[in-house]
Amino acid sequence: VATPKDNHHSKNNDHDNTLEKQERWYGESDLYHFKNYARQASKLFRHDASMFLGLSEEEFCIRGLEFRISRERRERTKRAIHTVLAAQSKIEDPEKIATVSKVMTSGARQIAVTTGHEDYHAVYP
Repeated sequence: VATPKDNHHSKNNDHDNTLEKQERWYGESDLYHFKNYARQASKLFRHDASMFLGLSEEEFCIRGLEFRISRERRERTKRAIHTVLAAQSKIEDPEKIATVSKVMTSGARQIAVTTGHEDYHAVYP
């Protein structure tokens, strides 16, 4: 049978767990600031990429921001989505729709593979 002291101890454990969780996990405010920073960094990079020349990867890294930075990449993505949606409205065969998607996204897959290899070799030279 639990005593009031045990219940108090349990509440302290819950409180301790909550504090530990807050220390280890990002909160909504943190995520907001990360997204805002990414938005601002992307805008600066698009405006004048030369201002980042000479900075080390520890000082400024665009990994993960490529979609925000590259207008061409965003346009290719929109074009792929539009083409696949148009194919879905005209074609009933899922295999043919999958082929359209595969063709429209082949460039993105190649970039992903190349980037993955580069990342692997950067970590495991």
